[in-house]
Amino acid sequence: MDLPRAQEWQDLSSLAESGLGQQLFGVILSFVVICVLWRVNVRIISKMTGLDGPMLVANLVATGLVILVPFTTDAISDPETSGLALPTVLYAVNIAGVSLAQSTVYQLGRRAGLERHPTSSRQNLAALSDALVTPAVFLCSIPVALTIGASAAQLFWLVLVVLLPVSGRMSTRLA
Repeated sequence: MDLPRAQEWQDLSSLAESGLGQQLFGVILSFVVICVLWRVNVRIISKMTGLDGPMLVANLVATGLVILVPFTTDAISDPETSGLALPTVLYAVNIAGVSLAQSTVYQLGRRAGLERHPTSSRQNLAALSDALVTPAVFLCSIPVALTIGASAAQLFWLVLVVLLPVSGRMSTRLA
């Protein structure tokens, strides 16, 4: 976050026009996204009896991608870069990458027989289908950002508000 210049602190309207609000939104968004990703990771790891080498590597990849979230969030929330396609594309790749890496952690643990309560192939397929919704939406937003624009791609992410509950219910029914 860039600190506004001294003259922008003279009154609230100058401070608001400095772009500080947009940057604060980015900080809050980054925090919320990291909290959600942390909860997903804790949920995945708690379903396992332990970690093996491949799971640890996949978890480190996921963690490395989480570390990039504030950087890519800053790029989509900075007033000077928010309208550009590349920051939106990088954010989409970042979030899709974290989601896929976390799904990989679970699948590797399952394959290694480390599930605390083993799931059937059908249950796993349902859960995997549900887990792939987020990366699919973010990856599908990339051509939108490149052809229509950053704002359209970011609005496209809102389909998750509908798709995640629907996919969650469908995966529960399938399992």
